[in-house]
Amino acid sequence: MGIVRKLGFGKKEPFRAPPEATVLRMKIEAESRENFPHLARYKELVREAGQVYRLLDTAIAQKKYAEEAAKLSEDIRKKLDGLADRIRKNARDAAAAEAGGSSGDTKMDILAQKSIRDSAKTLFTDFLEGHDQLSSCIHEARPGCVGSVDASSSSMIRAMTALNEDYFKKHGSDSEIAGLKLLLLTKVADIDRSYQMNRTRLRDKALDAVIERQVERLQIVSRGLAKS
Repeated sequence: MGIVRKLGFGKKEPFRAPPEATVLRMKIEAESRENFPHLARYKELVREAGQVYRLLDTAIAQKKYAEEAAKLSEDIRKKLDGLADRIRKNARDAAAAEAGGSSGDTKMDILAQKSIRDSAKTLFTDFLEGHDQLSSCIHEARPGCVGSVDASSSSMIRAMTALNEDYFKKHGSDSEIAGLKLLLLTKVADIDRSYQMNRTRLRDKALDAVIERQVERLQIVSRGLAKS
């Protein structure tokens, strides 16, 4: 066996990342170098990431390059999260600058805008509660959580629909509302990524089918929301 290894026979070939993953990582890095990354381009990168995660999930399932594929998937996730943080920070800075220069606004205008933001944040909290429950079920893969999966995703979808109709469409120019939309899309993408990475474990515990249906429902709503 030692002679075989010395001659190079049976040696594991280096992991070759899917071209889509390499291109996506380069795009994310390029966008991250911009002083003001664009929300629209970020959404497109998130959509591309969904396809890349599925390719890497296949490599993980095949086990030969599971560790390398998992590290690459995590690296892309971290880069996307960093880009999202940059966009949210720019939105907050813009909101602060706008607030400082809006001396012409009446006190009533300011209070009305605050009320709109607070109402949107309340709905977003409902979305987060459902998100945390579904995410926990995916990560822990507990058979007992099956009963809560549908309720969690339905709660998320109700909040997403209400936020889109009452706030994102009507008050999308407000930087805080726009920031909530970005964060919501990121959270839904996280759910899909988590599901893809844990799919083998979920399948082993007969949880894959029921969770897949709910993740697909969320993806459909998210894609419609991203286009609006």
